[in-house]
Amino acid sequence: MPICYNCGNEFQEENITREHIPAQNLFAGYGDEYKVNRIVVPACFECNNQYSQIDQEIRDAIGIMNNNDDKQTELTRKSVKSIMRRKSWADRLFFNDGKVLAVDFSYDDLKKLHIKNFKGVFFNKYGRPFPKDFEVEIIAEGDDDNEKLMGIGKLFFDYVIRDNDFLVSGHEDIFMYNLRTMNPTDTEYVEDNGDIENCLCVVGVLIYHKNMCSIVIAAKKDFLEGVKKDRDKNLT
Repeated sequence: MPICYNCGNEFQEENITREHIPAQNLFAGYGDEYKVNRIVVPACFECNNQYSQIDQEIRDAIGIMNNNDDKQTELTRKSVKSIMRRKSWADRLFFNDGKVLAVDFSYDDLKKLHIKNFKGVFFNKYGRPFPKDFEVEIIAEGDDDNEKLMGIGKLFFDYVIRDNDFLVSGHEDIFMYNLRTMNPTDTEYVEDNGDIENCLCVVGVLIYHKNMCSIVIAAKKDFLEGVKKDRDKNLT
């Protein structure tokens, strides 16, 4: 029976749908040539629908960050429309002399979407759902004022992205990613041998529109607690 990429449960074929990674809204304004070979994973109805209320958050953030890229004109238009139609729009905008200087986005919603996409590329690469005894931490936009934390993130980034070897879903201008296991060896080093059950962790790097990057660290609770302790020690 098909297995949902997100919850890891089995379902009858008639109770399974298909989830695109990343979401269709990131391709707004782009031609069909940008949408080939997109990652598609099996998803139950509940998991497919649970992100519908926040699925625009990454799209909106990228649209607002648009730096005069003509290809993103439609994406930016949709982003502005999405932000302005919410009741809380005024609370999210920061003004100076009548001009909007910045827009506030939900870090929690962005985190949920990064984890969703990570689970999707994990399923696509390893052919199995995310282990249920794994937990997740991310380093992403919103953390960049923390130099020590970003330093930790760079170590993980450099491990995953060797010789710039990104994988692509759709088109490199829309979504690039890679992920690797960190498995212990007899030396002080770790290796990527794909052994999920015995790895220290799985690390993924997700890059959206070459403008937003998320580093995802997934492991059993004990390992992540150790990472967080080391991180907090470095931050004091």
